[in-house]
Amino acid sequence: MSRPTRRSGKYAGTSATADDRGIKSMRLGRYPFAAGIPMYARSKVGCWNPNSTMVEESRKLRQIGRQFETLKKDGKVPSADPRLIRWVDVQEWMLTIRHLDPDVQGAQIMRLNGYLRFFRNYSIQHQLDAGFRLPRRARRTIRVIDEDDLPVIFEAAMRIKGWTGSVARGMMALYFATGVRPSELRLAEYNDLDMTRLRFFVRHPKGEGNWASPEWVNIIRGDVIPLIDNYLRERSAFLASVDRSDEVPLFPKQKGTGFYSANRFRQIKQMVVKESGINFRLKDFRSTLCSMTVQEDRSRLPDMAAQLRHSIATAERYYAAIDRSRAGRRLKDAWKDNQIVIRQTTAIDDDNEVTGYE
Repeated sequence: MSRPTRRSGKYAGTSATADDRGIKSMRLGRYPFAAGIPMYARSKVGCWNPNSTMVEESRKLRQIGRQFETLKKDGKVPSADPRLIRWVDVQEWMLTIRHLDPDVQGAQIMRLNGYLRFFRNYSIQHQLDAGFRLPRRARRTIRVIDEDDLPVIFEAAMRIKGWTGSVARGMMALYFATGVRPSELRLAEYNDLDMTRLRFFVRHPKGEGNWASPEWVNIIRGDVIPLIDNYLRERSAFLASVDRSDEVPLFPKQKGTGFYSANRFRQIKQMVVKESGINFRLKDFRSTLCSMTVQEDRSRLPDMAAQLRHSIATAERYYAAIDRSRAGRRLKDAWKDNQIVIRQTTAIDDDNEVTGYE
């Protein structure tokens, strides 16, 4: 009987198990990175929310897998097999994501590290243990939508036709009215919206099953209530037209049953971006709501913390980050308070100036 292999470094004292040897002998096919993702996802059952985190993490890992397959095709790495990826291969991959925000780069590296560790590949972990520093912004800022842009965005959604336009208008109105996170609205059921008491039930909150529980939040923007009411009328008419009046999702799919995917929600949002000419993300409505509610009266911050389901301390940091992102906008007109006088005629236009030109 063969003896177990001993490990070195931080992992000394542990032995290679039958599971380790099983992973090494596993057949992952032509696209090994992608083939291993479902196995990794199954190992996270009970840790990841199956309706949101698992779907999103799997999507991001598939994206990383495609990047490694491209590097392999171009001859820059020898393998895209998660068991065989080396640190030099990771470094080559990191060059392909340098255009991303530093925080996003860091998150992607840690995402890849977790995936490789599942396959007993510690190439990234060893570097982290040795002091490798993840890319990270010195200070977090949070994007907000300019108040002048909001009417333009909503008016652009009005021009999108069909059921897709109805979904676009309804989801943006509810994101802005409640401040809920993208997946919290996407996975909502019809009965989660209570227009009599103007509240919304967050059925699948971030951290569900770990540190968060479902709860009600208020609809706090009365100016978009007509848009929400209009969406509900359009929803009823659409479902009646396709004989699906008993659909559970608040945002039923145009074809088939069940909830929209996160990717489809982003595609619908992107239609509004294209129509309005204003780039924004769905989660920007959350920060925009916080900013517009609190900026004129900081005493509202504790109440806003409850609406966002943050602690007051977290809400303070969150609003401070939002406030920094708005600082430049507030400074744009500051120059008007102490203008300098600049001569309008340049030297080359002065008749008395020798310029060398005939």
